[in-house]
Amino acid sequence: MEADDGMNSEEGAFSLCTLWAIEALTRVGAYGKPEYLKRAVNMFEDFLGYANHVQLMSEEISRGGEG
Repeated sequence: MEADDGMNSEEGAFSLCTLWAIEALTRVGAYGKPEYLKRAVNMFEDFLGYANHVQLMSEEISRGGEG
């Protein structure tokens, strides 16, 4: 997912923020919004695909998907 953060930089996504977003969607989904829970699961499954060969995550994921 790509979004303009207004900083005009080449930095990628901060992994921890992605996990915080997944947690927030999970919590909202637990209180009667099942579409948010499904979105959280999909985001988490996508996120797991960015792990390296020993299943570690980097702090930042580039636009190209490298850690």
